[in-house]
Amino acid sequence: SALFQRSRTGEGQYIDVAMVDAALMLASTDVMDAQVLGESPIPYGNFNPAVAGYSLYPTQDGLLMIGAFTVKQNQRLFQTLGREDIATAVKDVALRDFRDLCEEHACALRSILATASADHWEQVLMDAGVPAARVRRIDEAISHPQVRSRQVLQESDLLSGDGTTLKMPVAAFGYAHGGPSLRSSAPRQGEHTREVLLELGMSGERVADLEKRGIALSAADVD
Repeated sequence: SALFQRSRTGEGQYIDVAMVDAALMLASTDVMDAQVLGESPIPYGNFNPAVAGYSLYPTQDGLLMIGAFTVKQNQRLFQTLGREDIATAVKDVALRDFRDLCEEHACALRSILATASADHWEQVLMDAGVPAARVRRIDEAISHPQVRSRQVLQESDLLSGDGTTLKMPVAAFGYAHGGPSLRSSAPRQGEHTREVLLELGMSGERVADLEKRGIALSAADVD
């Protein structure tokens, strides 16, 4: 897109891409449902069958995603959680052999992580250098300061009833200038009927007559 723009304008571009923006784009249906329906979808979870330390776990009050994938990260994970025995046992184990230990490790992690909140474990593990994060609901994610500072969500429409402004995921990247933007809200049913019929060759007089009589237009009418 930036190269195409350059070919038209001769101006270079700086591209800003963030993983959280891309995640919101991939979950765009859920982002809109959470606002329209007033509730977030249930997270179905994500478990790595080969490395237990790189999976999602329930805690005392929510879900926690741990990103310990390397041998050293897994050692640090179990040391931090007080399982020095497992940390020592995996010290010389090749990552490809972690699959055989996966269920044992997962059982230990489930037992420990259930004793405290997701926020607690996120802080403890991050302080120890183990990638971890509490899983945010969609409504939490779209109101998070990090997301608010981005361009991925842009005002799109007003929610019928209370006039709440909906925010649509637009693009998982931003430009320094001339970037992606939302130009119009989603069309209402029949909003562009006149324009479409005129473009298809129907006369303005016939369209006006159909509108005046309140006739529901179909494909047969166009023909």
